[in-house]
Amino acid sequence: MTISNVNEYNVTLGEILQDTEKAVPIKEEHNKLGFIIKDKKPYFAASSIYPTNKSLCLKNGIATKSRGTFESWREALLPYIEENANLQLALAISASAPVVRLLQYYNVMHETPMFAYIGHSSIGKTVALSLGASVFGKATTGDGIIDTMVDTENYFFSQLSKKNGFPHFIDEATLYTRMDFTNRIYQVSMQHERGRLNGDGTPKTTRKWVSTVIFTGERSILDMTNGNAGLYARMIEFSHVWTKDGDSADEIYKIINDNYGTAWIPLIQGLRELKKTELIEVYNNFLIKLKSHVTTRSGVGNRILSKFAVLLATAAILQEVWDMTFDIDAITKMLIDKYYEIVKGDVILEAYEKLLAHFVENGNLFPTCSNATNSQVCCDRKHGILTEYKYQKCVWMLKDKFEEFIAGLPNVNLPMIRKEFKERGYIGYFDESYLRKQKIGSAEVSCYCVFLDYGSSITAAKKVKKSVKKKVKKSSVLAKSKIEHLLTEDAE
Repeated sequence: MTISNVNEYNVTLGEILQDTEKAVPIKEEHNKLGFIIKDKKPYFAASSIYPTNKSLCLKNGIATKSRGTFESWREALLPYIEENANLQLALAISASAPVVRLLQYYNVMHETPMFAYIGHSSIGKTVALSLGASVFGKATTGDGIIDTMVDTENYFFSQLSKKNGFPHFIDEATLYTRMDFTNRIYQVSMQHERGRLNGDGTPKTTRKWVSTVIFTGERSILDMTNGNAGLYARMIEFSHVWTKDGDSADEIYKIINDNYGTAWIPLIQGLRELKKTELIEVYNNFLIKLKSHVTTRSGVGNRILSKFAVLLATAAILQEVWDMTFDIDAITKMLIDKYYEIVKGDVILEAYEKLLAHFVENGNLFPTCSNATNSQVCCDRKHGILTEYKYQKCVWMLKDKFEEFIAGLPNVNLPMIRKEFKERGYIGYFDESYLRKQKIGSAEVSCYCVFLDYGSSITAAKKVKKSVKKKVKKSSVLAKSKIEHLLTEDAE
């Protein structure tokens, strides 16, 4: 090929590339969704990977966009939502993400709530998920804001770590039966990934998030875990029939296909008007209301109720900012029924709940001790000791006291409790024995090792008296009350 031919070829190729660029689809990608800081001002929006109108498509990016107006979204959906408390609940769940972020910032919430819509394909679970997603963006997988579990664990947490008050949607989670859901649920609720090291031994930057995570699945995700009680406080499963019929489901899909990504704007504008004290008061009022309807009190039970209070607070806020009727009483009843289904429906879980409550209510009988072997506690006057075993908080409970307590519970017996507690990881099992000698005071006594769920209220209850004065002093300091003052460095 001659030089002139080469030059002609290069010019032709350049022209082709220039012409092709105009026809190439452009996909907007973002590396942060939710509360972000831009030009030293907070925004609830999407932080683009490239600060230009033409953003390149990156594999690890998240596409978000809007279509239509909030008014068109609202008016079209109104007939399907106002008479359907189940769909109202689905909207409250997805819209709770920015509320969770604020309550976490105000030191009221301390974990990421997770919810799952479970059941066969005809109950409308994906419709409920998509409806909630349409509040924030395009309700599709691939080119929208709904994700799947098909990718690696590292990719999953990479996507989740981009969320700071922005919901995370996962469709058809139970298709992937090899997933370690026990580990995944614990990690998500902790709001940060496990610590890792670089090749040179230095710690990697830990990714963090604050979100509400919503799954769908053909079958129970919790049935695919080890059954630990703490999982039931972290993930709440609903098996409602979300839509009235197939025709209404089809109509909802049509509406949100043409209208999406705008309803979050009045929500955030409404939250901007709420002072810190006002938002906390709304949350606390619903928490008090929920607690007035239930009798079981424990660490796990209270954590479930705290998540439900967030949903009710969000529903109340949406009712105002969207000018849309939410049947708060019907949603409350659904949540109370779900609470009893979780806590009361399982006699083994109920027994464990009562045992944890016993530790809290009788803390003087279970003194804290960092080293039980050197404890000077007299076992004649105590029922056990609170300590750690293999880095997990536990109570070593005297054999006779444990068995006496179990004997006083209805619908269970000792062999059943020991077997089920062992399988669920509630108690220790040592060399084919449920018992182990534990030195308490000057005596070695046979004890059961009862493991406490992470975040259990027992340790918190023992610190209340010591921290009352400090908390009162803290609460008397005027706090910055509006979202404008929200900082996001802990979720960066």
